Amino acid sequence: MKFYNAYINQYLKSFNKAPVGMKLFGAAAPHQGAPLEIKTPSSYLAVSTLVSRLVDGKNFVAPSIDWAALTQELPQTEAISENENAIVMPYQDKVYIRLNGGDWVPYPQ
Repeated sequence: MKFYNAYINQYLKSFNKAPVGMKLFGAAAPHQGAPLEIKTPSSYLAVSTLVSRLVDGKNFVAPSIDWAALTQELPQTEAISENENAIVMPYQDKVYIRLNGGDWVPYPQ
């Protein structure tokens, strides 16, 4: 059972961490420095917020891009894994699982 739990834990960690890259094409400002990494828990909501901040087009003609302003206060989302039989999510510093629509129970560690 210990091997199975380790396998599930590793699967959930890799499943919940899908990298997303964004690149601006046609911006007047040259690229400065290393790529910016968002280290807070986030999801497609952060990506859509960032796109909505860029959609007016002003950053494409500006001589520089204020990445700190564009990336401040992006929505944060906790990692949740779900398939047709199970939901796994953190709550108050513990991980819980719900199998087949049953009750929420602490995830076995």
